[in-house]
Amino acid sequence: MKTTNSKALLFATFSFLFPFTAAIADDASDSSPQFSVGLKAWNATWGTALPTLYTVATPAGTIHVSESLDSAEGSSKTSAYPSFAVKKDRFLVSASFARFSNDFLSPNTSVIAPNGMNVSTSRSDHIKRRESDFTAGYYVMPNIVVSLGYKHATEDRTSTLSLGGGTVPLLKNRARGLLLGAAANFSIMDRLSLSNQIAYGPARIKVSLADQSFPDDTVSARYMIYEIGLNYALPTGIGRGTAIGLGYRSQLVRTDSAGPANMNGRRYRDAREGFLLSMTIAI
Repeated sequence: MKTTNSKALLFATFSFLFPFTAAIADDASDSSPQFSVGLKAWNATWGTALPTLYTVATPAGTIHVSESLDSAEGSSKTSAYPSFAVKKDRFLVSASFARFSNDFLSPNTSVIAPNGMNVSTSRSDHIKRRESDFTAGYYVMPNIVVSLGYKHATEDRTSTLSLGGGTVPLLKNRARGLLLGAAANFSIMDRLSLSNQIAYGPARIKVSLADQSFPDDTVSARYMIYEIGLNYALPTGIGRGTAIGLGYRSQLVRTDSAGPANMNGRRYRDAREGFLLSMTIAI
């Protein structure tokens, strides 16, 4: 495979389980559809791996191309993304959209020169990711919902070398995944509640390298998303009620793949985690 590290897109962010359940007062006797809109601001760090090609010699003296991975972490950035949900009786449907970008610096990387020698240089990769999530849930208890979600994510990566030559495209990733999740809200006191969310599921990622000598490939991945936070229902607000929240969110993507050069099996890890602020309005 290839730079499946980026496949980790993944996601992120992904506001996939919608935490508007008990944060906003809900009239269980009202069977009419209940609509909610939300906005989250996620300040997170993003860690991934940068693949690099080398020319190496085997014990038998054969020269071939191999691949190594450099761990890299981007700066902390805040991304805002909207969400929308509809609840009727015990059923919940929600959707969200997220957009992330960051720069990843590798101070020492290798470039293969035309003569086959390795040239050491520094490199900066820019990753731009877009994620859409659609979720259907069912309340097994008034404050606990189980859900099945669909994630669609796209990722574009470009790279700039200190040797010059400008910025060049590296690859595009396209991910589709199914996520099984659960969320719960527990009242602490008055208008304050504790929310918990977790989601896990498989994904398939199509990897397209800019270098056409390597064909497109599809690899398997797994998403693990966890979020915990405190929500406070404001005494007055817009619509039927307004809640604000402070929490911590982690999105991890592990991808099973192989390098484009030596095709050895490996696992790429992509993680995005940090604090988030949220506001949810029941309308």
